[in-house]
Amino acid sequence: MNSKINQKKIFSVIAIALMVAFVPKAFADAVSVSHSVSLAVPTTLAFSANETNFTLTFADYIATSETDTKSVTYTVKANNMTKTAGVVTAKLDALYDNIDFKADVGSYTKTSGNGSLKETAAGFTTITAASAVNLADRQTDSGNGKTVRGTLPITYKATAKEDLSAQTLTGVLTISLIDA
Repeated sequence: MNSKINQKKIFSVIAIALMVAFVPKAFADAVSVSHSVSLAVPTTLAFSANETNFTLTFADYIATSETDTKSVTYTVKANNMTKTAGVVTAKLDALYDNIDFKADVGSYTKTSGNGSLKETAAGFTTITAASAVNLADRQTDSGNGKTVRGTLPITYKATAKEDLSAQTLTGVLTISLIDA
């Protein structure tokens, strides 16, 4: 009887071994593929104004008279601003005879980013034609401070250096945003 039981056990073991050998596995082994993934963020430098052309009018023609003022709001968007001093500059294409053209940077309104802009010097600054004049600098608010997004108002006016004759003068004012 023992031999029949042993034969049954051996037969059972063989049957189970054959089933395992020929029945697909319920859980397959895992194989993997690895990838090197690079994420590219493009450099952005955008600068626009809410005005393209404007007129300043003198109230009087005598020396020290000033024009009315005009404020222009500039929208700034940059994500690689490494420069810190003179990131916003102004330059005239030519000087006005006997007139100083001036700009005053207002308070920057931050939309996002980890940097912001601040005026280089308080009050009105005379703009020249010889070289660009620094109007605003970048400051770091957190992290590396290289991402700047917001608006910057600049107010313009002119002052007569001596008595002026009646005339209309037209020139080109260039405001630049520089990131490096």
